Amino acid sequence: SASRNGSDFIIRDILVYLEQHYLENLTIESLAKRYGYHKDYLSRLFNSSIGCGFSQYVNILRARHAAMLLRGSSQSLEEIAYESGFRSSRTFYRAFQSFYSMTPSAYRKMQVPENDADRELTQVGNL
Repeated sequence: SASRNGSDFIIRDILVYLEQHYLENLTIESLAKRYGYHKDYLSRLFNSSIGCGFSQYVNILRARHAAMLLRGSSQSLEEIAYESGFRSSRTFYRAFQSFYSMTPSAYRKMQVPENDADRELTQVGNL
């Protein structure tokens, strides 16, 4: 139906926007205002189209970003949490663990062997 196609288009547009802005402080309210919808409507539309809530989806994007930083940097977990768009370490740990089924530090250990000095050197060399 036409309205279904319209809502698919809205959701696609929103997903592209979220992909580009997930590091910012996003809320369903700010998104609703941006697209001219009531936040409850947008929230229901998002849930029914994506199969998870808005904040859960944004946290998945942020957890994915954090995983990339965990693999490629020696920053502290707090710095990584903040740089990935999380407003608190607690939310970061919860979101990361629910998506990757392990803690951020376990993920980092799994990705980067402890005494891997050569990897560090090649990273510095590529800067």
